[in-house]
Amino acid sequence: MGGLDGLDKESFDPEYFMMLLLCGNVMGIIVDLKDLVHGRYPQIICYPRFEYEELRRRIVELRSLNVEMLEFSGRSEVAGLPILGKGCVSLVLLAHLKCGRAALKVRRVDSGRESMNHEARMLHLANSVDVGPKIIDFTENFLLMQYINGFPLREWLEKSDPSADEVRMLLREILEKCWRLDAIGLDHGELSRASKHIIVDFSNRAQIIDFESSSTNRRVSNVTSICQYLFLRGEIADIIGKMNIKPGRKRLLAALKAYKRNPSRMMLEEIFRVCEVTV
Repeated sequence: MGGLDGLDKESFDPEYFMMLLLCGNVMGIIVDLKDLVHGRYPQIICYPRFEYEELRRRIVELRSLNVEMLEFSGRSEVAGLPILGKGCVSLVLLAHLKCGRAALKVRRVDSGRESMNHEARMLHLANSVDVGPKIIDFTENFLLMQYINGFPLREWLEKSDPSADEVRMLLREILEKCWRLDAIGLDHGELSRASKHIIVDFSNRAQIIDFESSSTNRRVSNVTSICQYLFLRGEIADIIGKMNIKPGRKRLLAALKAYKRNPSRMMLEEIFRVCEVTV
């Protein structure tokens, strides 16, 4: 399951530098693994309860993943240091490898999950249908994967000034990826409130992230959940509706009901038509 799929070495150019500025990822604090024992860094590697032996074990795991340095940057903050994200199960940092940067999920020591194995399995399965950031490797306490540099969906809609056609193409891609997950029996579990789970990269491609709550043991509802989020209720549906992309509620509910009975490609195409995202 290792390897470096989808991870390219970054070269500097002004356009890329501006992308990083927009995401707040310039001038991060870059720390060699040997220096993680100093200052506030142990509080993040062993968040929220630092223990020296646990820190030592985790640094060994990082070396086994071929991580050379960690970068502290991003919009969230722990112990006064910037990071990419913070959740109930893990923190997200940037990791530096020989081939470039990757996203690193760090299991919280107080997490209800005993390891990162479950999320790694779910992400690997999603990758089999070209959904989610590409998994690179994982250990008990870390999940290393492709770094998706971009904006949460709402921010992309509000700040990137996309055209109606660009929005339609993106919405179609999101629905398509949700159908692929449905087709393999993988339920994401968080798409009815997907504000933190869809990132739009700088090529205007949608990426579904965070498979920690995913399961293959419950009925899949990715397409139906994402349609509720995008078109039927909440602030995102209002924003999309103002772009003159507003499917009729009754028609969409009828299409989703038919899709539940028969989650086929043909039924997905009908949802495309109802949602006005055909190409």
